[in-house]
Amino acid sequence: LKISGYNLTMEERVTNQTKAFVIGVIAYVMLPIDIIPDFIPVVGFLDDLILVVYALDQILKHTDEQILVDNWSGKSDLLRNIRSILDIADKAISARILVKIKSFLHKIKIV
Repeated sequence: LKISGYNLTMEERVTNQTKAFVIGVIAYVMLPIDIIPDFIPVVGFLDDLILVVYALDQILKHTDEQILVDNWSGKSDLLRNIRSILDIADKAISARILVKIKSFLHKIKIV
């Protein structure tokens, strides 16, 4: 994506909690230790994918629009499209599944 985690962690207007969240997600994705090992075909990257989509959703929801725009180097309509897709996904995912994912992320201290 055109908005980098590094940019957000260096941005003064972003809360320390959001910065820690971004760093935690980046670390989890980069570290070789996963809940579902990456060497398992297809399913191995599922935990990373879920976490990245959830993180992106949370960052877009809890970060001021102007901060995102100021740190976005792509076309602004793409940022709006990403928001729309995440809103649709949010509505499509059963609330029960979402609660379980959020609960798990809280347990491992990522959120």
